[in-house]
Parts: sequence; C-alpha cells; structure tokens
Amino acid sequence: MIALALALIAIIGIRLSPDAFISRLVDRWLVRPIAGYLNKLDRRHLIFVVLILLVMLTAGELLAAFGPLDAGLILMWDVASFADAIAATVLAASIIRLKPIVAQLRLVVSRWQPRRRQRRDRSGATTIRAANDEDGPAPALAA
Repeated sequence: MIALALALIAIIGIRLSPDAFISRLVDRWLVRPIAGYLNKLDRRHLIFVVLILLVMLTAGELLAAFGPLDAGLILMWDVASFADAIAATVLAASIIRLKPIVAQLRLVVSRWQPRRRQRRDRSGATTIRAANDEDGPAPALAA
C-alpha cells in the first residue's frame, strides 16, 4: 500500500513539474528502463503475462491444478503461443472475408452519390474547307 502511494506521488510530481530534478531522476531511473523493457515485449509475451496475472489472482489454485511450477509455466507459455496463433489466424481470415464486403459497400455508397455530368468532347469537330484549291484549312465563307 505504501509503495502504491509513493508511486502515485511520483506520478503526480512528474506531471506537475516535469523540469524538476526529482522528476528527471524518476524519469531516468524508473520510467525509461521500464518503458524500454515493455517495448521489447511481443504479443505472445503480453498474453503470457495476462495468464500469469490470472493465475496469481486466483491465489495459485490454477497453478496447483497444473502441477509443479515449471510444468505450469510451460503449459501457460504453450497456451499463450496458441492464443497468439489463433488471434493472428482470425485476423487474417476476417481481413480476407471483409474485402468483398468492403467492395460491395463502396459500390452501394457510390450509387448514392450524385453522378457528375460528362463533358462533351469537342475535339472531333470538323472544319469546312473553302471551295478553292489552296492547301490548308480555310474559314467557311457565307455566299
């Protein structure tokens, strides 16, 4: 309880005065190393930590059900890897299945939008040649 209160006081101190000596000290010695370790974690590591926390919250009853500590940790690591593989597979399958749905939704939304008028192409207009034998285009003259 005292450690939690000290941590809370340190967090409040860092937030209120980030340029103070003690704030820089806490940042350098506590925050940055922990953040560095957390940045190295993978998804399966986080799942493993969650499983360990669940076992600790149940006061070790699940760990006792798994047998010795080593066997329980290995089994939980296997469960964490399996859950990671299942999550990656579900994500890939849902992306593959969502592509046609997204294409259909784009088609439906494009039907709702007003259509733009198409411009007529005037580049194909022909010029009328004069009645003389000179080369090149000449303007049409009214008789």
